[in-house]
Amino acid sequence: MRIAYFTDTYLPQINGVTNTLSKLTAYLDNKEELSYKIFAPDFNEPSSEHQHENVERFYSFKFFAYPECRLSIPNFIKLYAALDAFKPDIIHSVTEINMGLAGIKYAMDRKIPLITTFTTNFPEYMKFYNVPFLYDLSWHMMRKVHNQSQLCLCPSNETKKLLESNGVKNVGLWGRGIDYEKFKPLEDKNEVKARYGISGKIMLLYVGRVSNEKNIDLLILAYQQLKKIYGEKLALVIVGGGPRLDDLTKKNPDIIFTGYLKNKELTDLYGGADIFSFPSSTETLGNVVLEAMASGVPVVGPSAGGLKDNIIDGYNGIMVEPNHLESFFQGIKTLIDEDEKRIFMSQNARKYAETKSWTSVFDHLILHYTNLLEQFKLSDIA
Repeated sequence: MRIAYFTDTYLPQINGVTNTLSKLTAYLDNKEELSYKIFAPDFNEPSSEHQHENVERFYSFKFFAYPECRLSIPNFIKLYAALDAFKPDIIHSVTEINMGLAGIKYAMDRKIPLITTFTTNFPEYMKFYNVPFLYDLSWHMMRKVHNQSQLCLCPSNETKKLLESNGVKNVGLWGRGIDYEKFKPLEDKNEVKARYGISGKIMLLYVGRVSNEKNIDLLILAYQQLKKIYGEKLALVIVGGGPRLDDLTKKNPDIIFTGYLKNKELTDLYGGADIFSFPSSTETLGNVVLEAMASGVPVVGPSAGGLKDNIIDGYNGIMVEPNHLESFFQGIKTLIDEDEKRIFMSQNARKYAETKSWTSVFDHLILHYTNLLEQFKLSDIA
């Protein structure tokens, strides 16, 4: 089977999509019966660290409204030549912007089976960037993109319901896994805390983009209220980059902003945390939630989107009312005050993460491909 992937985000970017694709390529590299090509933006990266013989790069530039995002301008002559030489059996468009749309166009032109993936709830983002009037238009665009495919994959049951309620057809599930050998509990949390000057404190951790759609302001407001009660016994560490990082760092000197972290620096911080405080209500899944759980850290997060598929209230975390300061504050406070409950949920979080292997996730994805190809063969016969 020959698979062509199209994505508008790829290494060296760090996000849920690139994490999934890097795990997927490792899986595919060990499957002799599977061949693949990834068509992705070029970041003008001088290092060979992120170069791969199966990755085709195309010119891209920073999006002015969100510099971390890239807009690709694929050269269709080069693109079609590479694809025609590769002869894909199936096209998988992972994103809905320029590169993703190029993959859809090729699939339609060559009448090749097409799968799209809904990974980011862009319509919901409109509310956080003060353009709610674009909400309906965004869903119109989502329908137009995904209804061209024979199968639209999404990462959670809640997201599947959301898509279907907004007119997206042929929706299937493609979950996400976690490398629970990489992300794991630490025996001594204080060793990590000491590096950041917070020894002996309860550490709240957030990992993700530092941007409006992640509801960062709600987390900061909750932390400020908690500080009034616990004072110097409490610390908040925010890991990640984004358009609001510089501004929030200047305004909140009592919060530790690390910027992007990876590898051991990141896994150590997860393992050193006591509570993962995640305010975002726009997640289609929330990979970072699984990373926290694998690290033995209970999660406080909203009862919204894909988080509902992984946070089991009272078992591996606490679900709170979305976009509600008092509810978020109380959820975190409960785990600060009740040590036994926090330890109980920490242990259960790890147990839960151990059921989420990447191998089973990708085996399921290949089954989707196989079934779709069989359907195409039958339709040709008919």
